[in-house]
Amino acid sequence: MRTATRRGILSAMAIAPVVIASPATAMFAQGKAEAAFADWKATRHALNTSTDDDVLEDPNHPIWSRLKRAEHIIRDSKEVGARVAEIRLWVSLTSDLLYTAEQEALQREDVDWLIVNADDPEFSTVMALRAIKALRS
Repeated sequence: MRTATRRGILSAMAIAPVVIASPATAMFAQGKAEAAFADWKATRHALNTSTDDDVLEDPNHPIWSRLKRAEHIIRDSKEVGARVAEIRLWVSLTSDLLYTAEQEALQREDVDWLIVNADDPEFSTVMALRAIKALRS
């Protein structure tokens, strides 16, 4: 059995913060996209259910800034992985899913319902939905 040397212990101490922090950093980054997506969905829901014309018609209303901020975090993130790709696809589908039932399915992230029930979807919409389905497999 080898006895630990002072040099070995000091070397281990020098790299320990990097090894310990790396998984936490990756988890924090993943959580940032998830948090932005949750905020984006909540903001979209507020807009979709609003009856206040001032909110819907005023491009300077703070809710639009909140939505854009979440979209920018999702778009500009350096994060990678299947979930981040899926989040970006959901955000890209916003303008393609026009009807209330479709928007509700987007809120639930119900790709199966949308594949079957989306009203006359564009080719790009079908491809995005199938990509989400494939990412989940």
